[in-house]
Amino acid sequence: MLERLAAEAEIHRVLNRYAHAVDRGDEAMVRSVYHPDGIDEHGAYFTGLGRDFGAYVTAQKPCWSAMMHHRTNVLIERSGDAAAVESYMFGMLVDHEESLSWAAGRYLDLVQWRSGAWKLAHRRYVTDIRIPLPREAAGAPPRSESSAGRRSAADPAYELFAATGAHRRSPSGEAARRPTLEAALSPSGSSDPEADVAGASSLDATVARLVAEAEITRVLNRYCHGVDRGDEEMIRSVYHPDGIDEHGAHFVGSGSDFAAFVTAQKPNFAVLMHHLTSILIEVRDDVAAVQSYVVAMHVMRDGIFSWAAGRYLDRFERRTGEWKIAHRRFVLDLDLPAPAEPVAANVDGSFGEGSRSPSDPAYALFDAVAAGRRG
Repeated sequence: MLERLAAEAEIHRVLNRYAHAVDRGDEAMVRSVYHPDGIDEHGAYFTGLGRDFGAYVTAQKPCWSAMMHHRTNVLIERSGDAAAVESYMFGMLVDHEESLSWAAGRYLDLVQWRSGAWKLAHRRYVTDIRIPLPREAAGAPPRSESSAGRRSAADPAYELFAATGAHRRSPSGEAARRPTLEAALSPSGSSDPEADVAGASSLDATVARLVAEAEITRVLNRYCHGVDRGDEEMIRSVYHPDGIDEHGAHFVGSGSDFAAFVTAQKPNFAVLMHHLTSILIEVRDDVAAVQSYVVAMHVMRDGIFSWAAGRYLDRFERRTGEWKIAHRRFVLDLDLPAPAEPVAANVDGSFGEGSRSPSDPAYALFDAVAAGRRG
C-alpha cells in the first residue's frame, strides 16, 4: 500500500510539473518529464519525441500571452514499473489579440519507472470537447502588475520554489531511494543491519512526505470551503498566526485579517466557488513550496458574474506538528469573459441548493460524521 501511494505521488508530481512547464514556457522542465525515448502525440499539432515537444512548446511561446492547463480527475492503474494514467484536463489559451480558446480533454499516459525516476514513456492527448467562445477581450492582466503571472522565469512561482530549494531533486538520489524503500517494505526483511537502518530511514522519509502532502492538500481544500461558505473561523485556521496573504490590490495583510476581510464582503456575493487543480507540492523538511491552479467564480447579489484563473503560490511551514500557510500570494493569469446576462444560482431548484452560511448542506454532512452518525 505504501509503495503504491509513494509511486502515485511521484506520478502526480511529474504530471503537475508538466502543466507548470508548458504554461510557463519552460523548455528544460517540459523535457524533464519524459524519458529520453518518450513520445508525445498531440493530434495534428505534434507527434514526436518528448524532448522535441519541449522545443515545440517554447517555439509557440510568442503566439500566446497566457496559457493554463488545469488537470482534474486522475485515474492511475499501476503494474510493477509501469502505470497507465488518464488525466482529465481543461486548457485555457489567450493569444496576443486577447482571444480566448478553451478545450476539455484527457491525457492518456504510459508512465514508467526507469533509472530511478517515474517519467512519461508515451503521452497521447485526446480532445473531448471544443468550447466555442466569442472573440471578446479575455486576456492576461497587464505585465506591469506585480500580481500577474508570466510565461517566463520571471514568473513569481520560480522565486517561491527556489526559496525552498525545490525543482533540484537529484536523479541519483531518486535512484537510491526506491530500492531501499522496497527492501524496507519487503516481508522478508534484510540480513544487512546497515541496509535495515537505511531502509527504515527511507521508509520514514517517504511516510513523512506522503503525510505532509496529504495535510497540505487538506489545508488547501479547507481554505476553499471557508472562503466559499464565508466561514471566518475556518479561513483563519489555515494560516499560522503570523501568516501573510497577498491578494493583489484587493488585500495585503495577515491571514487573520484576510479572514475578516472575506467575511465582510459576504453580503455582496450570492455565490463564490474556488476550484483547485494541478497542485504542485515540493516539501523540504518543515517547509513546502506549493503552487495551486485556481478557477474562481463569483456571482454578485444582482446576478453579475465574474471569473478568473490564476494560481496560489504558498509557502507552507510545519510548526508544532501542523502544516499551515506562512505566506500566500495570489497570481492572476487570466481575466475571463463574463456573460452579458445576469447569472442565477441553481436556477430551477432541481438540485440541492448551496448557501454561504452554516445552513449549507456540507456542514450537516461533516457534523454528522464528527458526531459518529451514519445517516
